[in-house]
Amino acid sequence: MKKKKLTKSEKATLAKLHDNQNRALIRLKERTKVLIQASEDILKKIDEKGIDNHYSMNSDVLRYAQEVWSTSHRLGELRAMCDDLEYSYGKK
Repeated sequence: MKKKKLTKSEKATLAKLHDNQNRALIRLKERTKVLIQASEDILKKIDEKGIDNHYSMNSDVLRYAQEVWSTSHRLGELRAMCDDLEYSYGKK
């Protein structure tokens, strides 16, 4: 397929998608760091106090892991959208 020059509207659409990808990537990195820190805190408690510690029955680790998963999923969806649009625009 011959590559065509993108219209102003097509360029704007791809630019918005790329902006959304960058924001999602920043969020993924932030949430992953929070998840790692929360996990390290639990490991520290395990090493220091073992079963004598009072562990949380409602730890935020699950929420952080879900946020990491959902943001990663969103990045995958955004990438698929970009690929589909670039193909339909004749860019790929």
